[in-house]
Amino acid sequence: MSHFKTKMRYASSLFILIFYTNQSFGYDLEIQNFINSYDKSNAIILDQISISASKVPTELKKTGSSVTIITKDDIENSNELFLIDYLNNIAGISVDQNGPPGMLSGINIRGSSARYAKVFVDGIDITNTSSTQAAPYLEKFLLNNVERIEILKGNQSSLYGSQAIGGVINLTTNKPNKDGFSNSFSAEYGSYSTSNLNYSINNRTESNDLTLNFERFETDGFSATDKTSEDDGYQNTNINFNTRQYINENFSIDFGGFNLIEKGEFDAFGPSDSSEYLFKENANGVKIGGNLISSFNHSLDYSYYNSDRDNYGPNSWDNYKAKGKRKSYLYKTSRKITDNYNFVGGIDITQDEALISSSNKSSDLTGLFVENIFDVNDDLTVTIGARQDSHSKFGDHTVYRSTFAFRNNGTTYRGSYGTGYRAPSLYELFAAIYGNENLKPETSQNIDIGFSTNIMATKMRLSGSIFNNTIEDRIAFSGGGYNQVTTKEERQGLEIDIDHEISDRYNSKFSFANITDSDGDHVRKIPKNKLTYTLNSKITDKLKNTSTLTYVTELKDTVMLPDYNLINTKFIYNLNNDYSMSFRIDNLLDEQYQLVNKYATPDRSFYFGIDGEF
Repeated sequence: MSHFKTKMRYASSLFILIFYTNQSFGYDLEIQNFINSYDKSNAIILDQISISASKVPTELKKTGSSVTIITKDDIENSNELFLIDYLNNIAGISVDQNGPPGMLSGINIRGSSARYAKVFVDGIDITNTSSTQAAPYLEKFLLNNVERIEILKGNQSSLYGSQAIGGVINLTTNKPNKDGFSNSFSAEYGSYSTSNLNYSINNRTESNDLTLNFERFETDGFSATDKTSEDDGYQNTNINFNTRQYINENFSIDFGGFNLIEKGEFDAFGPSDSSEYLFKENANGVKIGGNLISSFNHSLDYSYYNSDRDNYGPNSWDNYKAKGKRKSYLYKTSRKITDNYNFVGGIDITQDEALISSSNKSSDLTGLFVENIFDVNDDLTVTIGARQDSHSKFGDHTVYRSTFAFRNNGTTYRGSYGTGYRAPSLYELFAAIYGNENLKPETSQNIDIGFSTNIMATKMRLSGSIFNNTIEDRIAFSGGGYNQVTTKEERQGLEIDIDHEISDRYNSKFSFANITDSDGDHVRKIPKNKLTYTLNSKITDKLKNTSTLTYVTELKDTVMLPDYNLINTKFIYNLNNDYSMSFRIDNLLDEQYQLVNKYATPDRSFYFGIDGEF
C-alpha cells in the first residue's frame, strides 16, 4: 500500500508540473535553439557547451561538474576502432578486457567499476540488467558511427538516479552534416584477417534529418589467454537508424535505434583455452521522443534496450542464457525564469526485467528530480539539485548535489558535492542461491574540485581536478551470497588535461590520472598512474598523422602487472575533397603487456583503409 501511495504522489507531482507549465510534451529541440542563438557554426558551439551536465545546454564555463567533450574531429583523427579503446585514453577512465575484440570488458570511471556508470547511446540506457551487478558493456560498440561523446565524471545521481555514482557517458551517433542526400563509406583490412566495412545513407531537408548506418566487423582474432595458440574470432553486425521530423520551428519528433548482432569465441574463466567456448548475442535499442519549445521547454522520451546472450561450452555450467531488458520513460521541462535563474525538472521511470535463475524477475524505479541553475553574478554560477526516488523493493531514497563555477581572469574554478546511490540488481535480489531480497541501496558521497584556464601566449588550455568518492552500505558477495557489508569503498585521485595548439600544423593533447584507494594503495585493475599523449600533425596539405603514447605504471590485478608503453599511429592521405586513404599501426613497439592477469593483448598490427563520401 505504501508503494501505491508513493506512486500516486509522483503522479500528482507530474500533473502539477505539467499543469503549471501549461504546455505539451517534447524532446531536446532546445539544444538546436541554444546553438542558433549563439552562432550558426554548430561544430564550434558544441565544443563549448555541455548538454548532459544539467540536462539543458550549458556553457562549459558555467558548469561545476567535471565534463569531457569529444567532438567529431577528435574521433576522426583517432587511432582507435572500438569505443572502449578510445575511452581508455581519457584521464580518469580505464578499461579491462579479457582478450581480443569482442571479449567482455569493464569501463571504470575514476576507479569505480562499471556497475557505477550509466551509458546512453542516443538517449538509450544500455545497462545489461541480466548481469550479476547490472552494468553497461561497451566492447560491442565501434567508433565509426559516433560523432560526439560527453563524459560526466563524479556523482550524477541527482539528475540520473541509481547507478550514476562514478559518472555518466553520453554517446551521440552520426547525423547528416550537410543539406540534401549523401552517402559515405569506409573499409579497412589488416592483421589477424581483420576487416571492417561501414556504409551510411544521410538526408537533410528543411523538415527532416535522416541517417541509416550499416557496419560489419570481422576478425580471426588471437587467443584470449596469454601465450597460447588457439585464436578467438569475433563477428559484429550493426544497423543504426535515426530520424528527426521538424513539425515546425518549435516542435519536433525523434525516432531511432540500433540492432547489434555479434558472435565469437572466448576462453573460459581461469582462463581456460579451448575452441569449444562460444557465444552469440543480439542487442537492440529503440527510442522515440518529442520536443516542444514554448514558454517552457518540454521533452518526453521512451527508450528500450534488450540484450539476449547465449553461451556455449564443453561443461553443463558453460551453457546458459542471459536475457535482460530496460525500459525508460522521461519527462523533462525547463525554462529560463529570469536572466539569472534557469529551472530544470522532471520525472523518470525505469523498468528492469531479466531472466534470473531460469525465472523472469523485474523491478521498477520512479524518480522526481529538480535542478536550479543560478547566475549569482557575471562571474559565479551555482546549481542546486535534488532527486526523490521510489523503488519497488526497498522504497524511497533521496539524493542531492550542488556545484559552483567561478570565473576570474580567464580561469574557471569549479567544484561539486553530491550524494548518490545504486539500487541492487535483479541478480543480487532474486538469484536462487545467492540473492537477497532484503538488500538496501548502496550510498555514496562525492567531492570534486577543479579548474580550467587558457594560456593565451602559448595557445594552451590547461585543466585539472582532484576528487574523492566514498561508497557505503556496499553490496558484495559475502557469507555465501550477496549481502550488505560494513567496509567502505573509497577512491581518490587527480586528473590533468592539456590541449596545446603548437602551430597551424601541430596540436597535442596530454592527460594524466593518479587513482588510489583511501590509503594511497592500488585499486584492482585500475592503473595507479596513467599518462596519454597524442600528437596531431598536418605533414602536408594532403597528409596528416595522429600518434598516441600511453604509459601505464603500477597496474595490479591478482598480481602486479608489468608497466608498459603503448604507441599507436595513423596516417591519413586525402586523395581529394571526398576520398582519403589511411594506414595505421597498433602497438608500434610490439610491447608485451596485459590489462587483466593472464589475458592477452594484440601484438604489433597493421591496417589499411579507405573512406569517402558521394
